[in-house]
Amino acid sequence: MPIRLTTALFAALSLAAGALAQTAQDGDAAWRAGDYETARAIWAPLAEAGDAEAQLGLGRMYFFGHGVQSDHAEAIRLYRLAAEQGLARAQYNLGQMLRNGQGGPVDHAQAVYWYRAAADQGFRDAQFNLGVMYERGRGIDPDPAEAARWYRLAADQGDDYAMYNLAVLYRDGRGVERDYEAAVHLFRQAAVMGLAPAQYNLGVMLYEGDLGAPDYFEAYVWFILAAAQNHAEAWRGRDMAARRLGEGERLRAEARAAEFQPLGQN
Repeated sequence: MPIRLTTALFAALSLAAGALAQTAQDGDAAWRAGDYETARAIWAPLAEAGDAEAQLGLGRMYFFGHGVQSDHAEAIRLYRLAAEQGLARAQYNLGQMLRNGQGGPVDHAQAVYWYRAAADQGFRDAQFNLGVMYERGRGIDPDPAEAARWYRLAADQGDDYAMYNLAVLYRDGRGVERDYEAAVHLFRQAAVMGLAPAQYNLGVMLYEGDLGAPDYFEAYVWFILAAAQNHAEAWRGRDMAARRLGEGERLRAEARAAEFQPLGQN
């Protein structure tokens, strides 16, 4: 006997089929456009059906409270579902929430676990944060050499903070052999991207002549740039370097600083 569908049932099945026909990318487009209602309508059935990208997107909505009431416990549940399917962004987000105690207690060991899962897939932010955990001994035994390894991987992908942290390790000889040339190179890479602590520390190394003769002119340029970003110690460095220069050199250095345009991250 043929099955007859009522009009209401047919309509409900059609709507469900239509929702599932849409992709997680459709939900992402709606979310980026600020249409949170549509994003949730697309992501919710897909997430329920096990779509990792939709679970990530819906988790993001609950984390930020976009179109729904903020619920970190629900966000962490959804991120975990996506993370367990191997989605690097979800693994990173889950690590962040565990590290910060959002949606549950702080759990540095689990944060390290999920950072590593994402870092092993080449996820830059996870590589950097895993380096931080190794350097500070959070959730794992301190290991500056391992910290340096992860910072280097993130730095190679254009992370300015990873460049800076790795430069500090080279300057101080922690986890790596002390190498002022490598430290200056890395500080400079981060400095040209506009990172104030890197600009300041590059100025210090140039002022002190860690690579040979002091370079007060270039040190003054970097101190000016760091001070312009309100770096607490750069003002003193700027004034010290200025006293080492003649008026013409100061004016040229100030003109160079005024022309500075930071390079963007990759």
